[in-house]
Amino acid sequence: MDLIHVIISGRLTRDPVLRYTPAGKAVIDLNVAVNRFFHDSNSRDEKKETTFVSVVVWDKRAEVCAKYLKKGSAVLVDGRLKQEYFERDGQKLTKTRVVANDVQFMEKKVEQETVSAAAMESDDTPF
Repeated sequence: MDLIHVIISGRLTRDPVLRYTPAGKAVIDLNVAVNRFFHDSNSRDEKKETTFVSVVVWDKRAEVCAKYLKKGSAVLVDGRLKQEYFERDGQKLTKTRVVANDVQFMEKKVEQETVSAAAMESDDTPF
C-alpha cells in the first residue's frame, strides 16, 4: 500500500485570499513557514532553517480559514502531497504542495471561535 501523509506546523507568511472556482467551490492557498531549530555540530551554535510550504484548502474549510486566519497565524495542517505540472514561458515546471484534509488553528482564541463556527455549520465534516 502506498501512502503520502503530511503533517506540518508553522505560521502563515501572508493573509489568505478566498476565491471560488467557476463551479462555485471555495478554495484558498496558504503559504506556511515551518521552522526547524538545530545545533551546528561544529560550532555548537543554534541554527534555524525555514521551509516554505504551499497548502491548498477546499470547500467549507477554505471559507473558515479565510474568516479566521491572517498573516502570522499558527496552523497545524494534515493532508497529502500533490505534484502539479505546468508550463511557464515555454518551460515545463513542477510544483509540489499539500492538499489539506484538516487545518487546526493553534491560537486559543481562534480555536474557540472556530469550534463555535463549526458547530453552526450544517456540514458534518470535522475541522
